[in-house]
This record gives sequence, C-alpha cells and structure tokens, in this order.
Amino acid sequence: MWNWSNELQNIIPDKVERESLLTELINEFLEKERAQDRYLFVHRYWFGESIEELCGQTGYGASRIKSSLFRMRKRLKNYLEGRYRI
Repeated sequence: MWNWSNELQNIIPDKVERESLLTELINEFLEKERAQDRYLFVHRYWFGESIEELCGQTGYGASRIKSSLFRMRKRLKNYLEGRYRI
C-alpha cells in the first residue's frame, strides 16, 4: 500500500475513491518515467525512505532528490488531472 505522505496528499484527487484504481493510474504514470526517477518515487513513497537514505543509495545530493521528487509530483498531478476533473 502506498505511503500517502503530505507531499502526495495535496495532489491526489478526491474523486478517485478506489485505491486500486489510483494504484493502477500511478503505475501507468511510473511506467512512463525514467528509471532513476521511478526508483526515487517508489522508494520515497512506497517504502517510506528518507531523503538522506535516498542520498546514500543513489549518491545524489539532497537538493537533486528533492527537486526530482517535486517535479515528479507535479507531473503526477497533471497526469491525474488529465483523467479526472478536480
């Protein structure tokens, strides 16, 4: 089950009520993302790993990881809004 942090909570449409549908949409979104971005997203929001843990695993700086996750959340929001009226 996804770890709906505050970072994601603001972009998940209320109209998407069924978690299975939401999971399917997120998986579709992730399939289109670059492997490194997918890794960051899944490890942050599925496994609940901290930015510091991701830094250690990837060798990326915290700013890069935070920026990548921010941009992905923005793309995810646009992706979901394209399928549902929020």
